[in-house]
Amino acid sequence: MRKGTQVSWKYGTGTATGKIEETHKESVTRKLQGAEITRHGTPDNPAFVIVQENGDRVLKLQSEVKARLTPGPSPKERRA
Repeated sequence: MRKGTQVSWKYGTGTATGKIEETHKESVTRKLQGAEITRHGTPDNPAFVIVQENGDRVLKLQSEVKARLTPGPSPKERRA
């Protein structure tokens, strides 16, 4: 996953979504919504700063999120 990738993660009883803004392969701390949040990113499990649709930012590890597949053209559209 890299900058610009759309991701989702479990949040409460639902799912939250956002777009990766930064990638960190080392420990990173950010002040988000008034709290200091730390994730210990590694080359195998990087930390991501993610921007949600409402503009809020969250800090998650790759292991905490899933890439969201964006629908592409149908096979019929690809042949056209």
